[in-house]
Amino acid sequence: QLRMKDLVSTLILLFTLMSVITFTSGTQPQNGGQFTQREIDAYKRCKSTACVARVSLCIINKDCANCRPIAGKNCTCCEDCFRCLGQKLWKKCCDCVGLCTHTPRNDTNSTQQISSSYGDLSRSIPTMFDIISQGSHFPIAFMTRGKKGSSNHCKVAFFHRCVAKEDCIVSCGDMGSHRYRWFRNGCCQCVGHRCKDYGELQPLCQMCGIN
Repeated sequence: QLRMKDLVSTLILLFTLMSVITFTSGTQPQNGGQFTQREIDAYKRCKSTACVARVSLCIINKDCANCRPIAGKNCTCCEDCFRCLGQKLWKKCCDCVGLCTHTPRNDTNSTQQISSSYGDLSRSIPTMFDIISQGSHFPIAFMTRGKKGSSNHCKVAFFHRCVAKEDCIVSCGDMGSHRYRWFRNGCCQCVGHRCKDYGELQPLCQMCGIN
């Protein structure tokens, strides 16, 4: 018998899945618009709060929505779902999406395989970014590479927790960042004005991704 916390988590995930399938992806569930018994059984097994939150994000990003492995065929969406969940959460949460029978090709400890999108910000305020990097109460961690004053000096900020892409862009802009990089697992990186590139290529958020 499900505990109340488990039941609430299951209901949240079911509501998210139905909303995303109906309004976001433009596709319908199998079996004439109804969830199959296989899908329902999988959702019932998704009891962890961490799984509910991450699986919901991955479905909204269309990485795990309506993904069904077919024997003998390359399951591209399974790999996308694996990259979004991350190695540790994949092992813990694959039941939530009914993909535990799939063995990801990239099931390694490497975080370099998580894809990202990036861009420039029009509201760059270098002095604000520098002031915030000296010490703030924001849930972020700053990283610096290269010596101060050198041509390769670069300072970036990683949010501790996962955020949506739109929130990442807005938050980086509010910090006065020059650029942003958002990883498909939800990790957000704000890039300072001295960086000549788009920051680090790995998602280093402390409480997001495979951590």
